[in-house]
Amino acid sequence: MRGLLYYLFTEGLAGEKGLESAHADARVIAGWDDTADLEGLQPPACAGGQRDFRGLVSRLNEPVLALDRDQLKKYKPVYHLTVAAAKDPDTGQLVDRYLSDEQWADIAREYMDQMGLAKRVEDTGVRWVAVRHASDHIHIVATLARQDGRRPRLFNDRYRSMEASRFLESKYGLTATSANGRTGAPSTSRAESRKHQATARRRSAEGLPAPAAPDREVLRPHVRTAAAGAGDLTEFFARLRSDGLLVRARMSERTPGEVTGYAVALPDRYDNGGKPIYFGGGKLAPDLTLPQLQRRWQDTGSAGVPSAAGKAFAPDPRAAPTGRVLPTTWVRSAAANAASAISATPMPRSPGRRRVRVGAAIAGAVRCGAADRPGRAGRPRFACREPRQMPEPRSTRPRRSLGCWTCRSCSKHLDGGLGGQTNLCCEQGQCGYVGFSLKRSG
Repeated sequence: MRGLLYYLFTEGLAGEKGLESAHADARVIAGWDDTADLEGLQPPACAGGQRDFRGLVSRLNEPVLALDRDQLKKYKPVYHLTVAAAKDPDTGQLVDRYLSDEQWADIAREYMDQMGLAKRVEDTGVRWVAVRHASDHIHIVATLARQDGRRPRLFNDRYRSMEASRFLESKYGLTATSANGRTGAPSTSRAESRKHQATARRRSAEGLPAPAAPDREVLRPHVRTAAAGAGDLTEFFARLRSDGLLVRARMSERTPGEVTGYAVALPDRYDNGGKPIYFGGGKLAPDLTLPQLQRRWQDTGSAGVPSAAGKAFAPDPRAAPTGRVLPTTWVRSAAANAASAISATPMPRSPGRRRVRVGAAIAGAVRCGAADRPGRAGRPRFACREPRQMPEPRSTRPRRSLGCWTCRSCSKHLDGGLGGQTNLCCEQGQCGYVGFSLKRSG
């Protein structure tokens, strides 16, 4: 933490004091506490022009000290995020408009909010500060420990930061640089760009031609061209090797002799241990994985795709029609049958009896729909039975009395008779109600 802050607050020109770009007027423009004064977060200047970071580091690390020591050993508690405006790749000039400290502070808060590290509506998120030492970018430094004693969730933080970038680019009218989704080719990371620049300088000093782009960007068009011209895996590997690339097949651990993946590498790129740097198909682009290539080759008419070991790949069962009905299909069919059954069933006035009849209609329709859904072996799961018909309510005799009775449904007046010997019933026959539905009206 202290070393990172020391670098961010070091002022000088690019190339001086180990700086990659010019640093001037370094300052804290935002922090985790919006109500606090930013002057309290600024590292004070000491004699000799140095900064004292002890107070700021102590306040940032307070939630970290509350964690268990075992948790601290498993992960790094410092989170560093750089947010920069777009520049011209040829001239290095700023393309977007100039943003003030208040606008950069709002951008930093929006990033922390959408990434879930420190929501705007809560005060128990992680502690963070935004440092600005240039006109075109800021640095966000956070400690990965929430103030309520829990660890933050960093799953898919890269995609969440891309979503925040798209939102802020639209809000401030900046140049759109983020990908629109998660299916595109992965962008070149900052570490890869640094490594490419270092490799280019080293090879130029040795009198060798410098690479035109990072390794991932060089490999991607070669693999795409080989996949487009190949019809099976053997031809695909042969085309890659003819282009001078190193190819490594990944064999299945369950099925001997089956190829489940591949990786490619440039012949003149090595790591610190002298080994080639391989990139899998999924690291180059989502559509360059082996399953995607197999599906593409099968669509062009190949019945089976031979592997490097001579074993044919079986066609993907997910791509071939199976004749099975998807669950969504029969559920929708059962819902339609249930709606028809409910509309055709006479509903009593009592809410309890109405619920019973609706439940019986739905159960019968779902059972008939499930019978049409084939099982694993293609056989019906069980025979469809007609839904049980609920018996009509039994008639009841009114009490012995003289006078008139009125039907509760159609309001027709009926004679009650003498001695209660007459079982009163509505003569219209439209409402379906019998004696218990009548009320005395006189």
